[in-house]
Amino acid sequence: MSLSKLSLLDGAASPVSSPPPTSALKARLTQDMKAAMVSKDKTKLAAIRAILTAVKQKEVDNRVEQR
Repeated sequence: MSLSKLSLLDGAASPVSSPPPTSALKARLTQDMKAAMVSKDKTKLAAIRAILTAVKQKEVDNRVEQR
């Protein structure tokens, strides 16, 4: 995953105050995670799981800040 995609999670790349389009990113990551499971690629699977965890944590952090 490139740094530019990760910066979208922070909203840094978007001057608009609307939420970043993470649903498409999460869907793609989930699909890639399933493929890594099937192919038994432990390195890729661990990396994708770490990225998904970071995405979910960022979403939770953003919800807490908005309250």
